[in-house]
Amino acid sequence: MNTPGSILDYATLERKAPRKLTLEEFDRSVRVIFAVAPQWLYQLAILMDFLVGLVKLVIGVSIFRMVWQLTYALRQPTREQIVALRHFGAEIFIPTGIGVLFWWALGAYHCRMYYRWGQIPRVLTANEHGLILSRLGWWHMQERRWPASEIATIELRPVRGNLNCKRTVSHLFIRLRNGRRLRFRLSTSVSLLPGRIAERLALALGCPLKEPP
Repeated sequence: MNTPGSILDYATLERKAPRKLTLEEFDRSVRVIFAVAPQWLYQLAILMDFLVGLVKLVIGVSIFRMVWQLTYALRQPTREQIVALRHFGAEIFIPTGIGVLFWWALGAYHCRMYYRWGQIPRVLTANEHGLILSRLGWWHMQERRWPASEIATIELRPVRGNLNCKRTVSHLFIRLRNGRRLRFRLSTSVSLLPGRIAERLALALGCPLKEPP
């Protein structure tokens, strides 16, 4: 019997870098692999972080130079005037410096996460034992598990207001017995795929498939 392991082969998934929603079916298990965004989208977000930081740095340096020049442009400025101008410059430059460090640190974080994990998709694996969700956390890939006994029903609902007639967009709800629910957005050009995913997940987990209202 072929079943997906509980520990995913992340290196293999990264090489695939799926650009579309995929359903992998096994004898008693299924695996839903979600699409990975294009590389340029990740790179654009990283670039924007560094650009925002650079713009803030330029603004801060410009304000500091303006205050410095204004201080020495005054003829025989009093000590109180010099202190007031420098205090004004510090009030503007210090928050700007903090903002620059924040945006550059955020860009460095996004850069690290992208080049290490950016092309690894979210994966939802289901079998008779339960459900496993693999996704990128704050620092590394994480796996979260729910035993089959905790899953009550599965429901598929079409997304209202979908303006792209070439794509089928649905919400997959996995309702737990404690009242919580998990929601996954299924977007695909194959109109029957979301329904197939919901049916196969319900069959693998041994829980009912609820009809949409």
